[in-house]
Amino acid sequence: MDASNSRMGIAYFPITLMQFLVKLVGVRQTDSVYCASPMTLPMAALLLENAGKVAYENVVNEKIASLLAVMFADKLTVAFSEPLMNPKFVSDAGDKLQRFDYGFSFSPFSYKFQQDYQKNDKFSRFELVTRNYEVAIIEHLIAQIDKLVCVTVNANLLATEIDKSFRQFLINKGLLKAVIYLPQGVQSVATAFLLIDPKGGSKSVRFVNLEQVEYLKKEGRNYVLNEIDTLVDQVNSDDEYPGIVSVTYNNIIAADYVLTVQKHVLSNEGKQLATLLSSRETKTLNQLVNFERPLPPKITNGDVIVCEIGAADAQYGYIQNPEKTISISDQALNDYETNFLVPKDIVLIVKGSTGKVGIVPEDVPVSGEGGWVAGQSAMILRMKKNAEISAETLFVYLRSQAGQELLRQMNSGSVISNLSLKDLKQMPVIIPSKEEMAEAEKNLARDREVGEQIAALQAELATLREQVWRLS
Repeated sequence: MDASNSRMGIAYFPITLMQFLVKLVGVRQTDSVYCASPMTLPMAALLLENAGKVAYENVVNEKIASLLAVMFADKLTVAFSEPLMNPKFVSDAGDKLQRFDYGFSFSPFSYKFQQDYQKNDKFSRFELVTRNYEVAIIEHLIAQIDKLVCVTVNANLLATEIDKSFRQFLINKGLLKAVIYLPQGVQSVATAFLLIDPKGGSKSVRFVNLEQVEYLKKEGRNYVLNEIDTLVDQVNSDDEYPGIVSVTYNNIIAADYVLTVQKHVLSNEGKQLATLLSSRETKTLNQLVNFERPLPPKITNGDVIVCEIGAADAQYGYIQNPEKTISISDQALNDYETNFLVPKDIVLIVKGSTGKVGIVPEDVPVSGEGGWVAGQSAMILRMKKNAEISAETLFVYLRSQAGQELLRQMNSGSVISNLSLKDLKQMPVIIPSKEEMAEAEKNLARDREVGEQIAALQAELATLREQVWRLS
């Protein structure tokens, strides 16, 4: 069950994870279950031991599914069809969907489709306008299932602004019961299971971060869940456990419908940070800095050579000797002068190696030939006049454990990490005392001294290694 079907681009889930889902959903011998999409075939096979009747629908004609249907003719019914456009599990008259107790779908991640499936739908299934197959199949299951739906989604769906309407649909209708985040590496993209009650009426969401629970073990490249019954009891409880917490709908709405574990399932460090922030005066980052974006990527053609600062240069200290260069036009140089870095600008990496941060030294070249600009993965933080904190102190705060934990909580959770400008603007910054500010600035000054000493020692070391038996 841990093998991948490379021909179809399918990676099946660990068997213990599927066993956990079956027990968590609560499937019994008296229940009927509907499974859609190729990845649910192993789940359908597993459900034959637990459910009374299993229906499996998939657009791909699979020999294994056909064989299982013959072997378990009394329990398993297989249909090869596309469930959005032409669902096969319908009434004899064809005017109603066949009803099932439970539904599973492990859909192709981020698959976009062009079919006008809503226009020809005669079952009143679809409310959201989307080209995302994961969203559409969820609406299909909600229309066909009575008790509980279990689906996989790309974690992007639970964080990005473009998918906010999908999250509002789940929350505003009281449909969402649980969000279960899988460990990184189980799938090729960051993945979560959603438990959805088609009847609605939920008032809170149970968040589970499987990376933080006590019962997850990694064995080689695979993950194994132990003590599944205990984990199921903890998820079904209202109590808080490591990696498991309940969050009210009101708090989710206050968080702008974002459903990431980074925001809702706090680590020990996150809890300590929350206590610290509650005891101190804070300002939002937007109150202290102006945000400058990198140069537009389309203008990087011309005769003016400038240095581009990226994640490799933002190593939590003063930025020194950037190596990457790009060329821009004279016109771009005039049009985007404010995009060049100036002394004490803070460069924050917001895509990829998110959270890396560097500060621009006083001797940075002026805008023009040889000037510095931020790379496409970065954001420039430029202090506002009369800000209640110095640039050096803000930089030290951002690279501190507290600052890095805040940035981690804002991470989108996707495969390519991303920090949104909207979240950054609202990031709380502790306003330090004069003594704390002086200590932070002293810390940074000493940091620079040590860095220069290290650079000098590295140069001396390189010289020593080249002095004996040189070939040229």
